[in-house]
Amino acid sequence: QGVKPGTTLLMVKTGYTATEPVQTSYIGDDDLDQLYNYNFTNVLDSDLQFVRGGHPYTRPCGWHRVALKVLGRYDDDVWLGTRGIRTWSSEGEWAVSYHGTAAENIRPICSGGYDTGKCTKQMFGPGIYSTPSFAVAESYAKQFVLKGVSYKMLLQNRVNLVSSKIVPRESNCAEADYFVTPDDKDIRPYGVCLKQV
Repeated sequence: QGVKPGTTLLMVKTGYTATEPVQTSYIGDDDLDQLYNYNFTNVLDSDLQFVRGGHPYTRPCGWHRVALKVLGRYDDDVWLGTRGIRTWSSEGEWAVSYHGTAAENIRPICSGGYDTGKCTKQMFGPGIYSTPSFAVAESYAKQFVLKGVSYKMLLQNRVNLVSSKIVPRESNCAEADYFVTPDDKDIRPYGVCLKQV
């Protein structure tokens, strides 16, 4: 396996601030927007409730999020909502979801978006499966080792729930809702979350 040519490698240490880089794999420099990185490794949101796109949003506490360059990539940026830390939802913004996968799948998704043609999970219909629970998404993230240290990565997305099917936690075997998005244009990665395990 190893690290492939052209791979961007950055470093994270416990206690780093939101503006300091995170060690990751298979993400090109052109895809990163370090201005919006955020270190959630020591953040606890026990008393705070956040909403994005009219749906509850659980921030990835315990993870370090590396931001992807998405501003200006699509027709507009309304889907991202109002910038800054806030508990409320902006008009027209999309909900937040997480998607766990293997490290080698991260770069193609960051660069080109999701591809419904590669979907293999069909239990609740065809589409990209994601969840508002980073804990559930973590169960799908494949552990990888870099320089003797084990990590997991998740994609943090915005998902258009108007065009997605919400599978409630009561109807699936997970402890959270699933979002099934049939059209890959309705789910957009905007961050990669990394955690040492």
